Amino acid sequence: MATKKNNKLYGFSRESPVIVSSIPASLDFMRSLVSTNKFHILFHRKGSLVTQNSKPIDHYEIMTTDNQYFDIYISAYGKKDLFIPPQGFLFDSLRAFDLQDYKINKKYFLDDDWGDMSDELLRYIQTLPLLERFLGESIGTNSRLKKFPFDLIDKLIENKTLMPIPKDLDFKTLIKARK
Repeated sequence: MATKKNNKLYGFSRESPVIVSSIPASLDFMRSLVSTNKFHILFHRKGSLVTQNSKPIDHYEIMTTDNQYFDIYISAYGKKDLFIPPQGFLFDSLRAFDLQDYKINKKYFLDDDWGDMSDELLRYIQTLPLLERFLGESIGTNSRLKKFPFDLIDKLIENKTLMPIPKDLDFKTLIKARK
């Protein structure tokens, strides 16, 4: 299995999965991912695939808050955690404290130090997709959802996980289903 960061398939194929040492580590990995464009992700685990070495590879479907879909493959049975994000992704620097036990290289964290709540930051927030404005973090489930990401968004709204949403806003109209 190739696991090098410069491998363009790393994390995007079952032959080159992300390697972590446990299921909790795989969830920490997924909850920390953001795109290099600073968009958080929604995710669900579609299932597990059997490999030649008989260790399952988990298949996650993700959607960035700007409506881009990807498939991420993770082996949760490694000897150690190799927290290296796939190409086009980094880790949310706001989760650095939660991830300190994984000893992640600083270069894999998003550099988003805005300092004070400046006018520049407020202008930037207004340019974000609505889902990003209300989500604020990467979130998902280790279960398979029939209608991803719509079922997950319903669950987040029901559990009041999202920031307050205007009653007349229907996120489902903002999200494109995967083709």
